[in-house]
Amino acid sequence: MKPSPFGRTVTRKARPNVNFLKKGLGRHKLVRPTKGELMRLYVRHRLSLRDVADALGMTRDTVSRALAEYGIPRRPGTIKKGKLADVPVDLLRTNVEAVGLRAHARELGVAPATLLRHLRRVQGSGLRTS
Repeated sequence: MKPSPFGRTVTRKARPNVNFLKKGLGRHKLVRPTKGELMRLYVRHRLSLRDVADALGMTRDTVSRALAEYGIPRRPGTIKKGKLADVPVDLLRTNVEAVGLRAHARELGVAPATLLRHLRRVQGSGLRTS
């Protein structure tokens, strides 16, 4: 207890002991899918991680960790194809020169910087941006 400048003694409030919360931090190891379940759903039926997790009632991260733990290889994800990949470069270049970079980017649904970067990457930097 400390004496207060106002003549009263001030008591400190007791802080709760929270050290018991720090013990045993980490992931619970109670709910793990078996290797057989993963082989059946992920490998044989070719379900996605999300679908396997939903079927087993657990999270996608838990399924992913279990795959790594059992040594089951992950399938490669899908590669997203850009909006500009199928458009011929000559057509892009012609339309940009006709209507302008911003207008043509708006028509394609991409940012002007994305269209310019694509054109520079594919055919060199012969475009004016003004």
